[in-house]
Amino acid sequence: RMPLLEHELTIRQALACEGWEFPIQDAAGRISREYLYLYPPGIPLVVPGERINREVIEYLQRKKDAGLLVKGPANIDQNKIVCIEKTQTERESL
Repeated sequence: RMPLLEHELTIRQALACEGWEFPIQDAAGRISREYLYLYPPGIPLVVPGERINREVIEYLQRKKDAGLLVKGPANIDQNKIVCIEKTQTERESL
């Protein structure tokens, strides 16, 4: 079963924020600034504005081990994803 993520920001808000690259394995607790999906079928697993959790990272690894391709992040070949970190006050000001 695909894990559920907390939606912290709208996609528009997330894309307007500055982002930093993190190894996907270290992205738990961070808010994504990129899409992350498995192919096939091509359905997003993470969208900008969602908080990545350990469950989704483990799910992603199991699917990769099963032969699915990870798509979306610009530096996926280096297993990195761009994330943001915003406090509640910063998010409210967007």
